[in-house]
Amino acid sequence: MPMIWALQNDPLFDLLPISIKEHSKTQQEKFLTDYRAVQEFLCDAGLDCANLVSQDDFLWAWTCCNSRCLYMELPQVLEKQLEDNFTLVPFVDFINHAPEDHCSVSMSPTKGFQVTSGSRPYNGGDQLFFNYGAHSDEFLLCEYGFMLPARCNPWNNIDITPYILALLKAEQSEFLKETGYYGEYTLTSDEVSFRTEIALATLQEKDLRKIHAMVNGLSDGAAYKKNSDLLVRKILSKILSTSIEQQEKLRRYPECYRSSLVVQAHHNINIICDAYIHD
Repeated sequence: MPMIWALQNDPLFDLLPISIKEHSKTQQEKFLTDYRAVQEFLCDAGLDCANLVSQDDFLWAWTCCNSRCLYMELPQVLEKQLEDNFTLVPFVDFINHAPEDHCSVSMSPTKGFQVTSGSRPYNGGDQLFFNYGAHSDEFLLCEYGFMLPARCNPWNNIDITPYILALLKAEQSEFLKETGYYGEYTLTSDEVSFRTEIALATLQEKDLRKIHAMVNGLSDGAAYKKNSDLLVRKILSKILSTSIEQQEKLRRYPECYRSSLVVQAHHNINIICDAYIHD
């Protein structure tokens, strides 16, 4: 997990795409906040917090729990909140991820915890898979420490949020916040997200009231498409240029598992950029 690279001051972390680094920095802040809370609890109890639980030991336990927990609706009798719908199940947490559905989990008062296989036929020795969700390789790497083989993840995308936010005027930013379309601007090899289309149209429109028609589905935004496409290509050209520079720097380091993940992360970016720039 890149978060661990950052905590270990691994120089390979700096060669990752910006969006992965930002995701990892958010994780790192959560981890350090949790570790400080544990230290304060132990110190308040009069224990030697510095030696009882080292940061490395806590990091190991923290990442184990966060990468192995499963989302599951708990019985109502427990009177838990939505954010409590997580559990850890020995051996089941070994089941790996696949982009298509294989198995599902359920729990009942009579049958207990169950893993139900899909409708596909299975042979002895076949591996069972869960679908962890519609997650990109970036999310899988940051949250679980792995990526799918090249070109196997249909959910891969590029986050161009910082590039669009830098172009917005104050009035445009306020408009997008009021309409619920501020931030989270992504695109895949096949399409630009609707949120991104709204933001790109907002950049072009002087009368922002006209964007409401697009937001409400009364306009397809065709009038903005030409300039939106040009702006997307310009942004992706910058991203691709930075990616190529980072890949060149990577040549200075010996090949290892971490460096292979950096290569694949940039390869995913290259695939999406090429779909627009060389279209």
